[in-house]
Amino acid sequence: MVLFGTVLFQYYGGVKCKFRELYQRVPAFSSWLQTVLATSSILTIFSSVAWLALEAGAMGDGPLDALHPEAIWAVLTGTTFGQVWQFHLAASLALVVVITTGALQRCRLDVCLMLAVLLLASQAWVGHAIIESGVGRMLHLTNHIVHLVAAGTWLGGFPSVAYLLRQIRSNDDAQVQASTLGILRRFSDVSFLAVMLIILSGLVNSWFLVGQVASLVDTPYGQVLIAKLVLFCAMLGSGAFNRLVLLPRLTSEVNRQQSLAKLCQVVTVEQGLGFLVLGIVSILGIMAPAVNGL
Repeated sequence: MVLFGTVLFQYYGGVKCKFRELYQRVPAFSSWLQTVLATSSILTIFSSVAWLALEAGAMGDGPLDALHPEAIWAVLTGTTFGQVWQFHLAASLALVVVITTGALQRCRLDVCLMLAVLLLASQAWVGHAIIESGVGRMLHLTNHIVHLVAAGTWLGGFPSVAYLLRQIRSNDDAQVQASTLGILRRFSDVSFLAVMLIILSGLVNSWFLVGQVASLVDTPYGQVLIAKLVLFCAMLGSGAFNRLVLLPRLTSEVNRQQSLAKLCQVVTVEQGLGFLVLGIVSILGIMAPAVNGL
């Protein structure tokens, strides 16, 4: 998600939008973005390989199969998960090559965005959506992809926003501050649209995976989902406070530094909540859906 969100950020808040002069005035931002993309792409490769090994341990004769090349190869070449993961690994490797072979040019950025979208979307094909069949499967898969991309847009953009906030607090250049404030407003607008998609696609996912409201409290899946929803609502509250209270204050010179400091704190809290939400999502991904009554 960080990989996708960071690439996308450069389309509405960076080198491919009207705020690209910020990259000239704050050259460290470009190198920081390059470092984030390179690091996240390499971590994606390692986590993808680890995921494959763990699947081999889960599908094989025991956990030790996660360490056996034969078992890993059998899963990669002989299962539906393996077919999807061949594509996932190929996209991960391609991203590492594109990102680490030099400074990102515009054409390379477009390639990175395409690969990042495909990489994120591929995770829908190894989730609960594949339980369905026929039209139901395609609807669930499409909805899951929308959910992943929207979440990646919101959560994946936070690291770039947090970095810019730290920079603007220590930079007295009026044009840098104006550009940064413009980017923050653009991120707020993009995030608002992403959150709307997250809510709508989340409701559809709940219809597929939870079924009835009673299952939210009667099943372990539903109870964990409630925890996720509580954290998500806390994130919404933080985001609304940023958008409606703190951002308008930044247009005024009065107490701007205090407002920036507060915004940095709230964004940090949002990042932490987002990390917890993703942790809960990873738990939900290995639980039986509530619609099954488990």
